[in-house]
Amino acid sequence: MEELILYPGGQEEIENILGQRDSHLLLLEKKLPAEILVRGDEIRLKGEHDDVERARRVFEHLITLSKAKVEITVNAINYALSLAGDTNVAEQLLDTVYTTPRGKGIKPRTLGQKKYVTAIQKDDIAGLHTAAGTGKTYLAVVMAVLALKRKSVQRIILTRPAVEARNWLFARRSRTRLIPICARSMTASMIF
Repeated sequence: MEELILYPGGQEEIENILGQRDSHLLLLEKKLPAEILVRGDEIRLKGEHDDVERARRVFEHLITLSKAKVEITVNAINYALSLAGDTNVAEQLLDTVYTTPRGKGIKPRTLGQKKYVTAIQKDDIAGLHTAAGTGKTYLAVVMAVLALKRKSVQRIILTRPAVEARNWLFARRSRTRLIPICARSMTASMIF
């Protein structure tokens, strides 16, 4: 049996980590095998060495985010739990990509988003294919606005997909027809 004490900081950080009515704490207690005790400004972790070590990595991730004034959500908790084996992940996610006129910092929330932003910054063309609702378009627009403000580009051009859904579904049946269908859709949408 091992015990570890963490000091996340002030009351604001602890409330951010634990959530309203300890909702985040309840989720962490369900998902982590280590026993979690919160007293005052300290978090005590008890259990087997590996269980305490995994809980420590999760809480250190959340503490890093909380100290950087990032609002801890259920998604952030689940992400921290999924990355419990990796180290220093939270520190990579603290870089602010853009600050809005109202002062809100826009940051990548996952390592995938961080890699996407890095690819956009590094390369002229960056593409990504992943599930809906993962922030692809949002980050692309933020990076486009940033490039426009920095005068790296003169204008932003918004486009629609070159292949319509019905053509894509048809093309999946016959991979050999994919290229001609894509080319036909692209040339049909071009302005000469």
